Amino acid sequence: MTDKECVESIIKDSAKSFSGEQSTKHWTNKTIWFDAAPYACIGKENAKHVFDEAFGNLQTCTVKIIDMRTFINGNSALVCSVQR
Repeated sequence: MTDKECVESIIKDSAKSFSGEQSTKHWTNKTIWFDAAPYACIGKENAKHVFDEAFGNLQTCTVKIIDMRTFINGNSALVCSVQR
């Protein structure tokens, strides 16, 4: 599996999640996550709370990734996606 395929598989796995723990299981404490306002977090623990609050009460939700662009430079990756 290439680095790009690995990173994109993490995004696809996160899109199926209903909890902060599941959504951030591959993150480090240096991960920066941002989404359409008002969501933005630095660090895994901060993001867990946001995910749990936003998605924790959902019983079902199907996320479709419409477009995903992945940029990798050394040990850093940036993934931009449009999801419905």
